[in-house]
Amino acid sequence: MKDLNEYTAEVHRRVELECRTRKQRRAGVLAFCVPLVICVLAGALTLPRLLETKGLGGTDGAEPVQGAQNGGVGVLAGGVDEPDGKLPDQKGTPDDGTVIPPTGEPEGNSMDSVDDAVPADFSFRFVWGCYGISSYDSESGRLVKTGDATHPEDYVTELKLSEVQRAESWELLSALELENYPAEYDPYNPPDAAQRVSSEPSRDLILTLRAEGRETTVSCRGICLGDVSGGYDERANAFLAVCDRLTDLLTQTPEWQALPDYEFLYE
Repeated sequence: MKDLNEYTAEVHRRVELECRTRKQRRAGVLAFCVPLVICVLAGALTLPRLLETKGLGGTDGAEPVQGAQNGGVGVLAGGVDEPDGKLPDQKGTPDDGTVIPPTGEPEGNSMDSVDDAVPADFSFRFVWGCYGISSYDSESGRLVKTGDATHPEDYVTELKLSEVQRAESWELLSALELENYPAEYDPYNPPDAAQRVSSEPSRDLILTLRAEGRETTVSCRGICLGDVSGGYDERANAFLAVCDRLTDLLTQTPEWQALPDYEFLYE
């Protein structure tokens, strides 16, 4: 039988063998990983320069459009049919340094064009609703929901139209050509009608256009209120359509909707 010393020597020998084996495995792993890491780092450092010289993976000699070199997504000039290598929507730059807008894009600000189309002195007044209880004057900004209330002052507010709303109002009213309508007008009944369309209660529609130093008013007082198919001719329908659009434009504003509900309703 082995004595204690022989067992101790055997244990030390096995421990030393295990340690040597682990060191050899660790050295083998390092010998494999270190060259791999070096290759990856070298590739990462050279890839941007390679992409720049190759035109983002294109064929040699193909020039990328401006923007691709700045880190954006570019299109190779070789794939564009334009003779000068520019994209269809790309702004060119002549030799004098001025910028030419692409086709279909007007020069200047679009809002400036809208402002130029509306006369500086343009304003309008509109009265509508049952018995003409609602009104708006764009010159003063006074918006009245109803004058028929115990405290009518509670139904008055101020509304300033936006440039877009003002431009739309001018387009509607100028296209209507109010000067060609009678001053007193009924869009539902022609002047020589033997039978007249009416209702009780009735409503008022009064349009006043102020522009270019002139003022034109067309008054429709006591006309039909309710489910009526339309005016008696195309001009009457056009007048009613403008009144309906102006009503929607004004009553959909936050200023109008913040006013209290009607105190009285008409049947």
